[in-house]
Amino acid sequence: MATRVTRRDRAAALLEQRIEERIGQIRSLVDGPGVAAGLTAVARQWAGVLRTDLDWTLLVIEFRVHAARDPVLAARFAELHGRLLREPPIPDATSSTP
Repeated sequence: MATRVTRRDRAAALLEQRIEERIGQIRSLVDGPGVAAGLTAVARQWAGVLRTDLDWTLLVIEFRVHAARDPVLAARFAELHGRLLREPPIPDATSSTP
């Protein structure tokens, strides 16, 4: 018996792929000259994504709305989004290290 892949599963897989890409992008931006420059680069890149990739932004919003009504999907979204917040080595802007 074949496992049926749902629209929800495809959306979660797409989101996971995109998060992996974002983690790589963020890592490359913060591996530079200083905390402030790295954080500024990350913020600028994210602002650019919001401006130029409206379809993706709307897809993530739609996914999040569905997840709000589905506990299994909500747990999956929390796991994926948590990786985005945990994995990139974003430095602490309040640290005294240059």
